[in-house]
Amino acid sequence: MGYVDLHVHTTHSDGALSPAQMVEKAKAAGVTALAIADHDKISGNQEAAPLCARAGIRLIPAVEVDTILHGVLVHVLAYFPDFANTAFLAMLQDSRAKLDGMSDILIGRLAARGKNVSREEYALFPEMREKGGWKALYYLAHKGVVAAPKQALRLYGDYGVRYADQGFTSTENAIRVIHESGGQAVLAHPRETFGDPLEKQVRRALELGFDGIECHYPRHDRKTTWLLRTLCREKGLYETCGSDDHGGFSGADVGSLKITALPAGW
Repeated sequence: MGYVDLHVHTTHSDGALSPAQMVEKAKAAGVTALAIADHDKISGNQEAAPLCARAGIRLIPAVEVDTILHGVLVHVLAYFPDFANTAFLAMLQDSRAKLDGMSDILIGRLAARGKNVSREEYALFPEMREKGGWKALYYLAHKGVVAAPKQALRLYGDYGVRYADQGFTSTENAIRVIHESGGQAVLAHPRETFGDPLEKQVRRALELGFDGIECHYPRHDRKTTWLLRTLCREKGLYETCGSDDHGGFSGADVGSLKITALPAGW
């Protein structure tokens, strides 16, 4: 029996591997069911569909949606949505525009503080998709604002570019849109999102109508995994797994969790 991995990223969002490279890596790792869940984009999933078919891998339609709950960024994994649903696509387009716009805001604020950057120059800077992450990280390193691309991550907080201020859709609305498109809404990596007290915050989030929880995750310890699985069983929710593989930029390797079963009914 092969492995299941329901949460990986490609160059269509912030992963370092193209869909073809991710499918090849998954195949080599013994994965037989895969979900490419790029941030607010379905194009990587669509590109991977014929590649997975040829590789003998079942591709689960998926996308990771950026949402806000009580001022906190909450990632909602949408599985099996109708990729042709206009309301669903409009939500993704809006979220993606806001996500990309955060870098424009940051660069504008850096320029206003006298840093040698500009939005005009940034717009012309090449994409660095094969390295993972996103363009602004590499632009700011190139300009000497930070010594290394990942160091630019902290600048968003330092300069007040907060997810909560960008007008992202609410978690509740995202779940509603996902359901209306025929999809299932799963709470991604709760420990990463909420910290402690974890159980209280997850229970509150589940009141919004989630269909499942990403229980198996590289940075979940055994206690966290046990708690999340217990909540799923208590409430009749799907238990999912995901490496969050970003092709070396972040996350673990696809298939590394060694989970062999899809959620019941999938």
